[in-house]
This record gives sequence, structure tokens and C-alpha cells, in this order.
Amino acid sequence: MNGALHISIWGRNEIDSFGLRHILMEADFVIERVLSGHVETHFPDWRDGPDQMVLIDSPSVPPILPRCGALRAALPTARIVLLCDACDIDTAKQAFAIGIDGLLSTHMAAEPLLCAVRLIATGMKVMPSEIIQHLAADAPPSTLQDMHARDARPDLSEREIQILHCLAAGEANKDIASRLAVAEATVKAHVKAILRKLQVDNRTQAAIWAINQGKLPEREESSAPTPD
Repeated sequence: MNGALHISIWGRNEIDSFGLRHILMEADFVIERVLSGHVETHFPDWRDGPDQMVLIDSPSVPPILPRCGALRAALPTARIVLLCDACDIDTAKQAFAIGIDGLLSTHMAAEPLLCAVRLIATGMKVMPSEIIQHLAADAPPSTLQDMHARDARPDLSEREIQILHCLAAGEANKDIASRLAVAEATVKAHVKAILRKLQVDNRTQAAIWAINQGKLPEREESSAPTPD
């Protein structure tokens, strides 16, 4: 996706809606509108496109499935994301069949939520790890073994955790090197180690792994160098 992501927030109430607005604006997303509660499900003035996202915050998924269907019909290429307290596997399947792009938990901290939004904006599908585990139960044995292996928590060093956060934020190796005051070649070596430990093929998959664990590991806020 090129350019800024424009987000419409459709929250369960005004307080939660404006809390989401604050988090997203702090991350430099453009907020198109903020709605709360039930409103008319017609969208004549809503723009469509992959740079548009509708984030719906609801206690549960079933009551808002008709809303999701109406949104998808009106906005064929926009990203539709559900933020809910809980969701069973059958309802999740219905939601993705209707055409949503992401299913996120309200129990997520702000940083993994922002990472998930960025990934969904690129065209990725994101869902909670427990949903993936249920889907894995129907997968062929070889696929199931791969998913279990990837779900295991690897032994990441403090530096690798720092770099994983940067990867999830979409930073390039050069920017990571500058932030952490290390050589770019050092960053490349750490990225290779992270991919190997997570058993993934690329940086995007590493970020998805972090989100599917429910939260990113904590990192130090200081950018002071640490031993490599």
C-alpha cells in the first residue's frame, strides 16, 4: 500500500471509540470518522480502496455480521477489521467468509494492535492465535506439525526482541541500525537469526508470528547499545 492509511472507527461506545482514535492518531494513521453505537448502514460518502480501513469494535461478532456484509458490499476493496472480546471458530469462519480482513482481540496491547493494523493494510489476513490453532486441527498432519513448531516460543535474545519490534513496525535495516546504534550488517545477521528461530521465511511472517502470540515481547525503551 502506498500513502497513508485512512481509518473509520465504528465503536461500541463513545469512550472506547475515542480511545482507539487516540491510539491510531499517535501512530500517524488518518482518522476519517468516528462512530459509536448503531447507525444507519448506508455508506454513500465513504471512500473505497485498499488505503481505506473500517475498524469495528464490538463485544461479540454475531450481532455485527450483517453490518460487515453491508460494508463489504458497499466497499469492495477497503480493509474491514473486527475488534472483539471473544469469538468462536464457527463465527470467525463466517466473518472471514463475508469478507473481513482481520479479527483482533480487545485484550491486545496498543503496540501489537498497531502492528496488526499495519499488516492488514498490506493485504495480510490476521486473526488470534487460538483461532489459528482451531484451524490447524483440520489441517493435514505435516501442516499441523509445522504450525505447532512455529507456535513454540523461541529463545530470542534481548537484541533480537528489539529488532523484532522494529520489523513489526515496518522499519528498514538501515533505520534499525541507526535506532540501535549498530552496524547495518549486524542488523542483517540478527534478522537472519530471528527468521531461523521463528522458522519463517521473511520479515512479514516474523511480524505475523509476534502478533499471533497475542502480544510482542516487552522491549527496553532506551536506544542505548546492548551487547550483541
